[in-house]
Amino acid sequence: MAEGYVYVLNNAAHSGLLKIGGTARTVEDRVRELSTTGVPSRFAIVYSARVSDWEEAESEIFAALADRRYEPQREFFEMSVQEAITIVSGIASKHPVVEPPSPNVETPLATPSGNQGIRPGASSATQLPRSPVAIPAENQGIRWGCVNGVWYRR
Repeated sequence: MAEGYVYVLNNAAHSGLLKIGGTARTVEDRVRELSTTGVPSRFAIVYSARVSDWEEAESEIFAALADRRYEPQREFFEMSVQEAITIVSGIASKHPVVEPPSPNVETPLATPSGNQGIRPGASSATQLPRSPVAIPAENQGIRWGCVNGVWYRR
């Protein structure tokens, strides 16, 4: 499983055809690679998405677009830009990239009782306020942080 990108490219010289595929590099690098002296004009990126497994996502895209392929061994497809974006983005959404939490941010703890924003080892009596305006006087001077609307002590 290799993280990468899926993309839809357009080229004014290839009217009615879209270049659709995937890459482990950036889409901009792929466009530079494709836009050589053998192509009348540069490719334009009309859609791209970062995915967790670009090869699997690309295979699913090619299977979904098999009847639209211009040539069997080429990544060019006859379809509208909007139709291509709809199909490619739908498949890309099945392969999300999960970002690891930042090492400098303390993640709030969610408990089965629904208490959020409680530090590990703290009791529900020390639940953190949900608004910076609601900080009690005894907690003044304590550094607070907020992640997704949940406040916690730093």
